[in-house]
Amino acid sequence: GTEEGVSRFDPKSKKFESIASGANGLSGGRVCSIRGGRDGTIWLRTRDGLTRFDGKLFTKVQGVPAIDQSSIQAWTGALAIDAGGAVWTVTQNDGLWRISGTNVQPFLPTDGLITTFQDALSISGKEIWFFESDRAQRRGLTRFDGEKFESIDSDQLDERSDVTAILCQTN
Repeated sequence: GTEEGVSRFDPKSKKFESIASGANGLSGGRVCSIRGGRDGTIWLRTRDGLTRFDGKLFTKVQGVPAIDQSSIQAWTGALAIDAGGAVWTVTQNDGLWRISGTNVQPFLPTDGLITTFQDALSISGKEIWFFESDRAQRRGLTRFDGEKFESIDSDQLDERSDVTAILCQTN
């Protein structure tokens, strides 16, 4: 991913092919994160949304909100794929989103989140872990087990620290 699109390297020709954001179906803005699915689909999180690439065509996923250009997610673009192939992404003040097939589902505080601002997304087995924070200083690590959200108080973190990356390992 680049500031304004995506590049692909062809090892045979030893050349790069660049595709500009906003062209050929690729959502606009910085490509913040790229993940590959088991089925070969490539998912690209841009500032303007989420795009899937099936090897031939870029298709913007309708319904996934843009990321504010000045937000931390505009740099990190947290994106993950679970064991079932569902794609998870964060937004700024629009909650956590799961895309499974054609189903685009937001998760909000009414679903058990502590805020609508999520970042630092990671998946371990069937669990989704992410960091939540808002201007009211509610902060915490949250775990989703496939059925419910559980927030873990982050009082032990320095008050100036925001979690920007999480690594989950299964023993």
